[in-house]
Amino acid sequence: MKWLEVLQISKKEKILYLIGCIFSIMTGLITLRITYLLKNLVDSKSSFNNLFLFLVLGLVLFIIDAGSQYLISLIGNQVVFNSRNNIWKKISDWTDSKDDSSEMAGHLINDSELIENFIISTIPQSINSVIVGSGSLVMLFVINSKMSLEVIGICFLLLFIMQPFSRILSKISKRIQEDKAELINIASQLRGQVKTIKSYNAQDYAFQKFDEQNRQLFQDILNRIKIFSIYSPFLNILILFMIIIVVWLGNTEVRSGNLTVGSATIFVVYMTQLINPIMQLSQLVAHMGMLNGGVERLLEYNQAIPEKNGIKKIDEIINIAFDNVSFAYDNQENIIENVNLTFQKGTYISIVGESGVGKSTLLDLLEHNYVPSKGRILINGIDLEELNIKTLRNKISYVSQEPTILSGTIRELLDFNQQQHTETSLWNVLDTVELSELIRNLPRKLDSKVDEYGGNLSGGQMQRISLARGLLKAGDVLLLDESFANIDEETCLKIKLKIAAYAESHKQIVIEVIHNLNRITPSSIVYRLADKKLEILRSGF
Repeated sequence: MKWLEVLQISKKEKILYLIGCIFSIMTGLITLRITYLLKNLVDSKSSFNNLFLFLVLGLVLFIIDAGSQYLISLIGNQVVFNSRNNIWKKISDWTDSKDDSSEMAGHLINDSELIENFIISTIPQSINSVIVGSGSLVMLFVINSKMSLEVIGICFLLLFIMQPFSRILSKISKRIQEDKAELINIASQLRGQVKTIKSYNAQDYAFQKFDEQNRQLFQDILNRIKIFSIYSPFLNILILFMIIIVVWLGNTEVRSGNLTVGSATIFVVYMTQLINPIMQLSQLVAHMGMLNGGVERLLEYNQAIPEKNGIKKIDEIINIAFDNVSFAYDNQENIIENVNLTFQKGTYISIVGESGVGKSTLLDLLEHNYVPSKGRILINGIDLEELNIKTLRNKISYVSQEPTILSGTIRELLDFNQQQHTETSLWNVLDTVELSELIRNLPRKLDSKVDEYGGNLSGGQMQRISLARGLLKAGDVLLLDESFANIDEETCLKIKLKIAAYAESHKQIVIEVIHNLNRITPSSIVYRLADKKLEILRSGF
């Protein structure tokens, strides 16, 4: 049962779930008792007393069954909630996954629903089926052993027929889960690029991509429907013939005086109570196959190797050194080779180079998103591998080329890591990035809502929001990854001069990667990255 590996279950939750399962067992036992009372009713023995007992047992059955369903549903949802959170924590630190982010989200939600349904429905139903089925089987032999052996033979035939269906359903279920995740991924991507799609009049192309994946999902679901449409009627016909045979045999036994009418009646009832558990237990095999097929990606995410984390902590980043560093992705050719580079506090450094030469990779290495293939990165003379990652990243502010804008207010977007900054601090950073006047003119100022993907902001405004957030963090190191690409040249120069002045006065290290030499701040130390090597172009102003 591979799916158990992704569950997060506390001792308290195990106990409550066990209580719910015990209640489920009790409902099975009461059901068996109620069935046996039918014999006395049919044979007209103490009918009033039996009817009263029927009502009492029915009320008890209702209370216990309600309690069982509540506890099992509550714990099942809680377990899946905790498991989703646990997996999210792992994949949020996973920088080398090959899956698209939307696809991962699809698996996280859809696949965990399979586990939820299995815990809430399949397991308790299976437990109840074992109790009712076992009890019914015993009662069948008590009533008439000859007829019972015939019933068992037919039941084994049913199980034999059901096995191939479970294997086929497992494969189809896996494909359906993959299709759902991919459909979510495509829908998210197309919706996020809706303006570009409209500008190229490419709505038909976008619809075609969505339609193709949606059609694939529909086809796989249709295949599952076809299998069930054959499986269910065939099974029902077998059960119908089984009941007809048993009724005929029962009638023969009644005429011969071996059975009373009441005994024959409850024999048929117990037989149907035996068939239903067998069907449910056979579906348990199918559900487990579907579950194991559907949660393979969740298992992969759950087994994601965590970042290597050191134990040493630093109070302040004074200097950074790349010591003969080389790096390659997945054993491919090196992107950078034998890089030796030193950054001192209070300096503004620019690294220029063409797109794709590895400028951003240097920043990723510094933030420990990747590990050098060769060489070391030293912080205050300490190997980066020995440092506590969370402490390190608390000292570093990073601003990417693509603005990270989620839906929310401007205040929420600025205070990304929830440090509860003062109004003065927020307005100061907005002034630094030349946005304070614009925000003050908005009706709700800092509490103005920003749409998903920053739809009501220009590209330059979104980028300046990201810059303000990076400055607000006030780390010892500020990393700027093509962070001015969408900002006009005049505004860009104003912001850079303010950042450079702040860095010098607060002894902050600013590292900017850029491909446009014309936008280099006058006070920068400038390096050029080309052909995997670094060379210095200017050492200050």
